[in-house]
Amino acid sequence: MAANIALDYFRETVRPTVDEFLRDPFSVRRARLAAIVLYHLADYLKAQANQGCGVTKIAEAIARKCPDFLLVRDVCDASKHCVLTNESRGNKSPRRLGHSDQLDATSHDGLFSAPFESGFFAEASYVWIKLDDGSWRNFVDVVSNVISFFDIFDFDEVQALS
Repeated sequence: MAANIALDYFRETVRPTVDEFLRDPFSVRRARLAAIVLYHLADYLKAQANQGCGVTKIAEAIARKCPDFLLVRDVCDASKHCVLTNESRGNKSPRRLGHSDQLDATSHDGLFSAPFESGFFAEASYVWIKLDDGSWRNFVDVVSNVISFFDIFDFDEVQALS
């Protein structure tokens, strides 16, 4: 195993994939790929921790420090499975979206329908998530929050998550 397999995965796969999405923020394909590699960083952190804890425990620990990680999880899983449920989730954090078609580059009306001081030009061209509660989240913001968390994350102290 590499000296720091999680950091290597982050540098070689996660960061470049996320950067591609952030440069092309209206691409649903790149949004899905960014979610997939970001969420699966938890697998690499589990391997790095090497303490027998599960991926779910690592993911939940990340989510406590970076709540948008749960939305990344849901977009990742919806991209793979199409339909998500909260059934049999036990004590895991509940899903906030239930279907892959809730990730969309055309559903939001943009600046002129946004609440005062919350819109900006070209918003309609970004990838958005329609949450089960009917609200919308700009997926660029979600991914930016999560990648910012990992940009300052100490990959040498992974055990603190387990």
